[in-house]
Amino acid sequence: MGVPLYFVWKCPRCGHHRPAPIDNLYVVCPKCGYMVYDRNRKHNPAPVHGPVHETDAKRVATILNNGGRIDELRIPKQLELSTFIH
Repeated sequence: MGVPLYFVWKCPRCGHHRPAPIDNLYVVCPKCGYMVYDRNRKHNPAPVHGPVHETDAKRVATILNNGGRIDELRIPKQLELSTFIH
């Protein structure tokens, strides 16, 4: 089993960003309680960032929640999934 990868989700209701493992069945916004992602739902929003390592996802979410931009950071937009699947 490889390293768990994370997506960063943006809540469509309040705009809060939340990192969550990519294999989560659902993702709930910790700020307003809105269900951002549900694997059983047909139409889900696309994640705003990832897949990346947990630490990078947390950094990205923190920066976005503080009103910053991530394009100037040296955080990979996406990791090659095959690297972690053995």
